[in-house]
Amino acid sequence: LKRINDIEDDIIIVGTSIEVPQQGQDESNSEEQSSDETSEKMVDTVKEDVIYSNEDNTVLYTADITCSLGEASYYNINLASYYLNDYVIYPGEQFSWEQILGGNTYEQGYVAGKAYSGGQLVQSPGGGVCVLSTALMQAARGAGMIITEKWPHSGYVSYAYGDDEAAVSYGSKDLKFFNCLSYPVRFDFEISYKHTIVKAVRAE
Repeated sequence: LKRINDIEDDIIIVGTSIEVPQQGQDESNSEEQSSDETSEKMVDTVKEDVIYSNEDNTVLYTADITCSLGEASYYNINLASYYLNDYVIYPGEQFSWEQILGGNTYEQGYVAGKAYSGGQLVQSPGGGVCVLSTALMQAARGAGMIITEKWPHSGYVSYAYGDDEAAVSYGSKDLKFFNCLSYPVRFDFEISYKHTIVKAVRAE
């Protein structure tokens, strides 16, 4: 709002007319912007929010991670949530990020985004999906499932720390949780530039 309306401070006077950004409008000041022109074009094909309706089932827990995302990270998170759409974990089953989503490769459609490798920030396909894996872990844990494998990041991230982190890296860091509940659970997603929301929903 400040950028579009040329507002310099954090105050908007009552009665002031302001322009509200429309869906898909340029987010040129977002953090972690990708410099890859091909990536930018691919990002443009992702709709603003991936929202899966949940009106008929009981929400067990909602995990909401707030952080600023660059377009590459936003695109990768959207793509990962698309792959997880309609996934249901039944009683007695174990979820494995690696088994379901694989290695987040270019071949799967991911683009280069910022990620940690050995404590250093690098450009890696699927960079940014750890925001989603972290929110997914928090939703599963909040719903009462047992987290059987999770890892911290090798460097600082602003959106989670300690037991609230769930970094994923193919071949070394997986996210796993076990459905010890007596009913199946699915996950619904709401993704935007500022919020990564995962809802654990009773799927009966």
